Amino acid sequence: GRKHYLKNRGAIIEKSKKYYQEHKEACLARKKLWRIKNKEKVREYNKKYKLEHKIAS
Repeated sequence: GRKHYLKNRGAIIEKSKKYYQEHKEACLARKKLWRIKNKEKVREYNKKYKLEHKIAS
């Protein structure tokens, strides 16, 4: 019932805060990884492009 929820309210809030924090950190880590991957991709592309340019010119 409802009383049970009110009794455990503090614990529930703490739990959800913890979950939110972990979720946020995971998201940030994923973003960072994605950014690093993208940088590498761009670098590879630039290398290729420069080589092609050198050959062409």
